[in-house]
Amino acid sequence: MSVAAALAAIIATQLTALTPLTPTPAPSQPNADLAIATESNIEFDDAHTRTLRYHITNNGPDDAEDVTSEFAAPYGAASASTENCSIENRDIICEHGDLVVGQRVDMSIELTGPPNADERNYEKNIRVSARTADPTTSNNEATYTASARTRSAKIREISGTVATSDGDPIPEARVTLTDAAGTKVEIDSDARGLFVYQLADAPTPLREGTVNITAQHKGFHDGTTDISTTGPILMGVSLQLKPTKAPTVTQAQEEVPQQTLTTQAQIRETERGPWLVVQVGSVLIVLGFVVAGMCLARQQTRHRPRHAR
Repeated sequence: MSVAAALAAIIATQLTALTPLTPTPAPSQPNADLAIATESNIEFDDAHTRTLRYHITNNGPDDAEDVTSEFAAPYGAASASTENCSIENRDIICEHGDLVVGQRVDMSIELTGPPNADERNYEKNIRVSARTADPTTSNNEATYTASARTRSAKIREISGTVATSDGDPIPEARVTLTDAAGTKVEIDSDARGLFVYQLADAPTPLREGTVNITAQHKGFHDGTTDISTTGPILMGVSLQLKPTKAPTVTQAQEEVPQQTLTTQAQIRETERGPWLVVQVGSVLIVLGFVVAGMCLARQQTRHRPRHAR
C-alpha cells in the first residue's frame, strides 16, 4: 500500500469517529398533579379543641408516590384522623403513602385551643408533596385561618344549698334552673340541702348568660335568684325558704280571779210594810212586801254600791 492510500484510510477512520450518533430518547418521567384544599376555618373561644379538615386529591396523569402533607398549627394539635401523622407540639406531618390517579384523602386534625386568648388571627398553610414530580405546584398549598377571641372564666358547675331562714337544710327541695331561652333543668337537693349541676357534662345544655334558680318545697314559699354563667366562677348559691304559715303564737289570757259572791236576804220594815231584800254581791234585789211569811210581788232590782252594807 502506498503512503497515499494509507493516509486516506486513516483520514476516513477519523472522519467516521467524528460523525454524530443519533440520540436515544430518554424515558418519560411520571407526573402527578396533587391538589390540597381546606374545608373550614377555626375559631377558638375557650380551651377546647377544634377540628381542622382538609383533603388531598391526585389529579394524575400518573400515580403519586410517597405523598406527604405538613403544616404548623398555631397552638398545637391533640390528635389526627390517621395514625400516619406525627405530632410534635405545633408541627404536624402526615404520610399518606401512594395515591393512584383520582384518589382522594380526607383528613381531620384536632387542634388545641390557645392557653390564653389574645384576640389574634393566624393564617397557616398546609403543603402537600410527593416523590413523583408535580407539573402544577400552584395547588400544592392551602391556607386556613385560626382566630381567637377573649375568653372569660366560665362557670362549669352550678351548686348551692337550700335551707330555712334559720339555716336548717331542706332536703328533697325541687331546684329549677332556667336560661334566657326558657330551657329548664330540674334537680333535687340532697339530705344536706345541697344541689349540683354540671354544665360541661349536662344532657340538657343551658344557654350561656343569665340563669334563674328557683327552689320549691311543700310548706315553704319559693326561693329564687339569678346568676350569670359568663362572669367569674360562682362558688355557690344560697337559697333560703320561708314557711308558708307563720309560727303559731299562743297568747296567755289574763285570768280574772273568781269572786265569791255573798248572798244576803233580809226583811226591812218600810212605811208600806215589811219588804224582802236580797243582796247578791253588789246587786241589791227588792222582791216585794211580805205577808204571812210570803213574798207577794216583785218590786225592783238595782245595783248596790260596793260600800253599802
